[in-house]
Amino acid sequence: TLLDPGQTCMRSDGSSWNCGAAAKKRMEKLVRGRRGVSCVLSGEEDGARLGTCTSNGTDIAADLVRSGFAFSDGVLFATYSGAVSEAQKTQAGVWSGEVERPDDWRARIYAEAQAAAPGGCAIKGRVQSGRKTYVMPEDAEYGRIQIRDDRGERWFCSIDEATASGFTPQRK
Repeated sequence: TLLDPGQTCMRSDGSSWNCGAAAKKRMEKLVRGRRGVSCVLSGEEDGARLGTCTSNGTDIAADLVRSGFAFSDGVLFATYSGAVSEAQKTQAGVWSGEVERPDDWRARIYAEAQAAAPGGCAIKGRVQSGRKTYVMPEDAEYGRIQIRDDRGERWFCSIDEATASGFTPQRK
C-alpha cells in the first residue's frame, strides 16, 4: 500500500514531515518520462488486478517498499515482505520514525472531519465552472474549501450520496 499523498509522518526526533508527498515524488521519479514502463498482470483477487510493473527493468513496487514509501501487506504486496524488513532495518523513508498505515491515517482524518462537519457529513460537494466534484477529508485542499450554498455546493455523508447527486470524484 502506497502512502497517501497528503499523509504526514513523525521523525524519530519528533518533527513532522510530508512522507506522502515524498512517496509520490519517488513514484513519479520511477516512471516520469520513461517509455519503458510495463505491467504484467498475474490474476485478480477481491476485485483487484494483480501484477508486477517495471520501469526500465526496476520493479516499481519493490523499489517503493525498499525505500520506505509503501507497505508490504495484504494480497497486493505480499511478495515484497522481505523488502519491508530491509527498509525497517535501514530506517528508510517512513521507518525513520513513526507512521500510520494509509488506511488508518485516512480513517482518522475522516473521523476528525466528520466530528467537525454539519450533521457529521464530511464529504464536501464543490461546484467550479459548472463542474460538480466531491472532495474527501484526506485531500490536500479539503481544509481550504468553504462550502457555498449559493453556488449549489453542499455536504455529503457518503460517496454514494454525492454520486447520486451528480458529483464526481475530484481528480488528483
